[in-house]
Amino acid sequence: MSLQLDDPISVLPGVGTRAVRLYARLGIHRVWDLITHWPRQEAFHLEHHGEAAHQARDGEVVHFVATIDAWTRTPRRGKKVGTVTLTDDLGTRWVSTFFQRWPHWLERQFPVGSVVEVNGKVTHFGGRPYLQQLKLASASSRDDQLNGSSIGVVYPATQGLASATISKDVQTALRLVGELDEWLPEQYVATHHLMGADEAIRTMHEPPSSEALTQAQARLVYEELFALQVALQRNRNIIKGAEHGIMNAVVTNGVCDHFHSRLPFALTSDQITVMGEIDRDMGSPHPMHRLIQGDVGTGKTIVAAHAMLRAIDAGRQAVLMVPTQVLAEQHASTLRDLLQDMVIERYGRFLTIDVLSANDTKSERRRVCDGLASGLTDLVVATHAVLEPSVQFADLGLVVIDEQHRFGVEHRRSLTDKRVTGDSPDLLVMTATPIPRSIALTLYGDLDVSTIKTRPGGGRITVKTIALEKTSPRREGLYDFIAQEVSQGRKAYVVCPLIEPRESQDNAIESNDVQEDSGPTLFVDTVPGGHGWDEVASVRDVHRTLQERFSPTPVGMLHGRMRSVEREAVMEDFRAGTVPILVATTVIEVGVSVDESSVMIIEDADRFGISQLHQLRGRLFRGYPDNYCVLFSSKDPEDNPRLQAMVATADGFELAEIDLQLRREGAVFGTNQTGAGELAFANLLTDLEVVAQTRADVAALLADDPDLVGYPRIVEQVNYRHPDDHVIFADAG
Repeated sequence: MSLQLDDPISVLPGVGTRAVRLYARLGIHRVWDLITHWPRQEAFHLEHHGEAAHQARDGEVVHFVATIDAWTRTPRRGKKVGTVTLTDDLGTRWVSTFFQRWPHWLERQFPVGSVVEVNGKVTHFGGRPYLQQLKLASASSRDDQLNGSSIGVVYPATQGLASATISKDVQTALRLVGELDEWLPEQYVATHHLMGADEAIRTMHEPPSSEALTQAQARLVYEELFALQVALQRNRNIIKGAEHGIMNAVVTNGVCDHFHSRLPFALTSDQITVMGEIDRDMGSPHPMHRLIQGDVGTGKTIVAAHAMLRAIDAGRQAVLMVPTQVLAEQHASTLRDLLQDMVIERYGRFLTIDVLSANDTKSERRRVCDGLASGLTDLVVATHAVLEPSVQFADLGLVVIDEQHRFGVEHRRSLTDKRVTGDSPDLLVMTATPIPRSIALTLYGDLDVSTIKTRPGGGRITVKTIALEKTSPRREGLYDFIAQEVSQGRKAYVVCPLIEPRESQDNAIESNDVQEDSGPTLFVDTVPGGHGWDEVASVRDVHRTLQERFSPTPVGMLHGRMRSVEREAVMEDFRAGTVPILVATTVIEVGVSVDESSVMIIEDADRFGISQLHQLRGRLFRGYPDNYCVLFSSKDPEDNPRLQAMVATADGFELAEIDLQLRREGAVFGTNQTGAGELAFANLLTDLEVVAQTRADVAALLADDPDLVGYPRIVEQVNYRHPDDHVIFADAG
């Protein structure tokens, strides 16, 4: 009997209907899925002979053979706490404690006297070694008992399907599929001294030595990134080859030049560089596909305005798509201020800017749609509403997508299909969530990447950040400082994770403020009534508390569930200074710009990620040279690496690297954004050399054979790994 990699798991001897269901829980459906269901990598971080395990430091993972000495349960504070005691081959006694559910199934499976494979994280208490995150597997049935030259494996398992069973099925599958074909080009295997495909997979499942294991892992890092690059670059080549672009050539003395002549400030060198790249792209007959990533406050909106005016100079229209109505209103207000009384000479009329969102009245929507269809509207700032088939453009020349990580590939394609002539408009996507270079190299394979790092003012504006426990006695002093700032004409933000306190949580969840506020859904226990600082902060409670604290100074409130006209009225009062203190949700995270803001408090900051905290703090990089951001945490901020990172640096690119280190790639890749899923071996932060290597190798390969006609096995592997072939965007926020 022989197996094909595409065969369903059910053809494997001994795998019945029940096992098929259990394997499905692990995402295993085909033989390929089974043989690439890798053993837990942490099991290989340390040689697991008993002596090495004994020498392990706290936090290190060990893997060794031991004998079960005892299972015990003892009462502690009204609960029964369980422990298992084990002794390894060198006589070291290990203890692991179960504070929650007693593992009856483990006690039954491994009674006292059983010889087991042990995997766990080491910690010491009172001089004795303990194991956390304990995993046990039977060792008595193995021919190759763990020793200094034989490395055991532990597989991710599920209830009813043990690691030992998976190991047996993997070995059966590897025997029946025979020798696996080499699919990487020979020249790359030789140049990079890679282990062969068959040997690498078999080594991972049954490593003969740590040296062989290291070589196998290096091979799998390379092939993982190679397959991803093939998917990305083929997609880019297909897009570029299939699309016919339009030329939005530079027009001298047009609205774009007029716009630049009116700017009251000098552009940064980064802005000038990126504008030049955009001009070259838009003047080409091929459609522009460019990503601009820039830190908060680096002036991406000015660059986007430049691009949109280039399209308008060419006699076409531009659309700026944003994720929320609040952001649409803010961008439209900013652009109207920048472009007011701008005349388009070829039409002999003023430039027109409209806003389109799902909350527009029928008459307003009809007016905007008529303007777009007739060409009388030159620029529209829109939410998802612009994707509807009923929205048509007379001559769409440029699509700008802001906060691109919140949109999927389908959204982008829906917009670029809005030209009735069949050719493609230019595309510019922007993100204020900085992306580590390795991520950009890997995931934006279909886009040219531009970066804006320098802020206007050359570092003149600074934000000092401190992190405190929310019960800190320094809170009152902070409020006194805010009152002092307000008395000097400055303004303050206070950001909360919730809109409603406990009595309204059900309603809050039902109306789903997340779409507007783009923050985490954090409806957790609070206490009704007045706000106490041991509760999770809600806008309504904090607003009430601060109204009393700062009376008679007005305190405003802003959140995504307010009506558009209410939100705009609040923001106008805040800009004007009649309401100098604003309590808000993360609705202010992007796009909100008020130059006089000098202080921000973020309540329950430990409930937000680094990217969101950095975006919020970015509201202060606007006007005053000295600004202050205070992060209140429900726990000791010294124990929170995200908050400590925020205190240590205001550089978004540095924070992005730290964020990636803390979250790893599994959290960076979003399945709604990309088909990449998690990388099992490659680390996009530490494997930057291999990222660049595979990018260059694949580019050379596709330059020689764009359709990979001579490499059917590469196509097969990419289809195994990326069946949807739309690996374009990643969620970096």
